[in-house]
Amino acid sequence: MKQNDKDNQSHYCVLYTQTLKQWEVTTVLKKKLPEGRGTVFYPCIELWRHDRKATEIRALFPGYLFIRSDMEPEELHHFIGEHRRDVSSFIKELRISEKKISGGDAAEQADEANGYQYIRMDLKEDEKAFLDFLLACGNEDTGQEADGDAEVKDGTCREDTRKAGICKNSDGEESVAALRIPTEGVLRMSYGYREGGKYVVMKGPLKEYQNRIARVNAHDRKAYLDIKINGRAVRAGFEVKPKRYWFPDDSDAPMVLHDGTEVNLENLRNMMMGAKKQR
Repeated sequence: MKQNDKDNQSHYCVLYTQTLKQWEVTTVLKKKLPEGRGTVFYPCIELWRHDRKATEIRALFPGYLFIRSDMEPEELHHFIGEHRRDVSSFIKELRISEKKISGGDAAEQADEANGYQYIRMDLKEDEKAFLDFLLACGNEDTGQEADGDAEVKDGTCREDTRKAGICKNSDGEESVAALRIPTEGVLRMSYGYREGGKYVVMKGPLKEYQNRIARVNAHDRKAYLDIKINGRAVRAGFEVKPKRYWFPDDSDAPMVLHDGTEVNLENLRNMMMGAKKQR
């Protein structure tokens, strides 16, 4: 079978485990998964931390991980079952049901031990498309946009430990809040501006999804998309800068305050001049 054919037949399995065991469970299942049959990952996002004046990598869906594979639901179910004891945490399969098979041709496809056939409820097309998009996002540094008010250090991670996939602070201690950083599925910060009630992404992975931005918390530098994965809302790191930052020669560009309010300086100047004349 050609690789493209396999990709077309791939689907997602959603798993739930202990939040602090995401890295362990993902690593074990990824190693055990037969070569060429898919991958295991948990999406992460880069977010701004006001208290640290730096960005930090966090799990997008704490406790959730995803298997993208061309395995049939029953085959994948048995694969997960075989390796439950290889990790020191529970693993719960989501969006799966089991149907009792009493006889006939379908019984030959059922679990021989208990006569059950496992049916997986696949994700919606937009959910799968966004997970594919996340999976293509690697753990590469995208650099920090300009004002010099932050340095990308993945929160408390030293550079040498970050590359090794283990976050440690400057004292060499691993923090509970410091995640091990996966090599795929990391959605880095994006940057842009607001115009006419909409947001334009100038730099970063959200360029592809700027039309799906539902709202932005400019103070916390977060964007919320109108997409849900397995019923959970999607957010991403997004910093809003004035349009004049991107287009310094555009004198008509409004100024954007920290709360996202747009202020047109030219209109404000005209209003003030008009008030003076009336006096």
